[in-house]
Amino acid sequence: MHLLLLACGDIGTRVGLRMLEHGWRVTAARRQVDALPAAFDRVALDLLDPDSVKQLSEISADYVLFTPTPTSRSEEGYRQMFGTGLGHILEHQNRSCLRRWFMASSTSVYGQNGDDWVDERSPTRPTAYSGQAVLAAEQALAEDSDESTVLRFGGIYGPGRERQLQMVREGRCSEDGEAFSNRIHSEDCAAAFEHLLLRDERGDRVEPCYVAVDNQPTPIGEVQRWLAEQMGVEYRCAEGSKRRVGSKRCSNQFLRNSGWTPAYPSYQEGYGEMIRAMYPDEE
Repeated sequence: MHLLLLACGDIGTRVGLRMLEHGWRVTAARRQVDALPAAFDRVALDLLDPDSVKQLSEISADYVLFTPTPTSRSEEGYRQMFGTGLGHILEHQNRSCLRRWFMASSTSVYGQNGDDWVDERSPTRPTAYSGQAVLAAEQALAEDSDESTVLRFGGIYGPGRERQLQMVREGRCSEDGEAFSNRIHSEDCAAAFEHLLLRDERGDRVEPCYVAVDNQPTPIGEVQRWLAEQMGVEYRCAEGSKRRVGSKRCSNQFLRNSGWTPAYPSYQEGYGEMIRAMYPDEE
């Protein structure tokens, strides 16, 4: 099998390395390719440049995985990658042997704000521009291909994704600590894609959408207090800290029913491992 990774960053790289272990060929495309694993076929490609994206017409793959990151944390940054970039891909994608499209999406497509439980059947009514751009990308992909799957990830954390740890160390915890938060470790993101790619290869049913989070939605204040205790720092909230958008509890039951199990079932396993790596002499 041949997997094409588009906008290949951290998650895409983790997936590609896993699929190499199954004997798959992996091609990775991004603007700068020097940091990509040498075992990948590497293609320098700018998704915002229509001429650059034309290279896709020459790449025949069984599976495509698009793991977009906005060009900036602004409305325009989201529009560029999730709108313009995806549009260029769909225009030039080689479909000669394509079996299924996969895309990394986000639970930001849910606008619920009352501690509601949400899953794949819940209405998508994003209120923020980020969620609106991501949902539009989901819809564009679904309209383009009947064989496509999106994974709606909660907040991704793991090595190199240490924002919460930094906020707690700097005393910038959230004032609205009762708001529920949902997260998933980066390795569990990769494992979820690996699981679904192998299911599809076997001919097992793969659904159009899965919510991918850990097993334990938790108020953000509870998470940050635990992190402060583990790192031995004072729990302090920044005055006037920006409030989180929404408060919802995301369920991963549908994905778990398909046979996937998170290696990091809650924030304590994932962040605990990260903190031990940061302070190895204190064990």
